[in-house]
Formats: sequence, C-alpha cells, structure tokens
Amino acid sequence: MMELANEAHGFPTKEKLNQNFIAYFEKQMNKRGGNSKTAWLNTFKHLNDFCGGTALFTEIDREWLEEFIEYVHTKVSPSSVSTYFAKVKCPYIHRFEYNKQLIYIYTSNPT
Repeated sequence: MMELANEAHGFPTKEKLNQNFIAYFEKQMNKRGGNSKTAWLNTFKHLNDFCGGTALFTEIDREWLEEFIEYVHTKVSPSSVSTYFAKVKCPYIHRFEYNKQLIYIYTSNPT
C-alpha cells in the first residue's frame, strides 16, 4: 500500500530504485538525435568505463556524481565535463530540487 502511495506522488518504488541507471540512461540516449546524440553517446561511453556498465539508482548520490566528475576530468576538457554532467543529471531534472535542496532520486519508470 505504501509503495502505491509513493508511486502516486511521484516517489520511486524499491523495485525502480534497484534498476540499472546505465540501462535507463541508454534508453534516454536513444531518444536523442543530431548533435545532442553525440554528447549523450560520449557521456554513455564514459559512464560505462567509470562503473563497468552497472550502477543502480540507489548507488547514485552526490559522492558517486563527484567521483564520476573527477574521473571525467582526467579524460576530457573542462567544457566537456560540464556537458557530460548535464546529461547524467538529465533523468533527474524534473525532481532535482525538493524543498530547496538538491536530491538525486529516480522518479519515473525506465522501462
């Protein structure tokens, strides 16, 4: 019952939180076209290299994002780092701020 209530209010269920962010990111990437697709593809490649192709939504927090940014800094220019970070946070963007605090939660079904 609690999960249904959470779902109704836009909060993730345990099942959704335990899904692979990388697979979800790839689905989002495949919806893109043009120059945007290139940036998404490059971000996807770095995500895969960084975490070996698997990162559950429950693992994505501020520390994980900071480590990813540090990793990307060793691979690309500062302007590319900014672009890649924007792509990684994109699936979270519509719920990225809650009560004036940044949060990193999964809010929609990746399937």
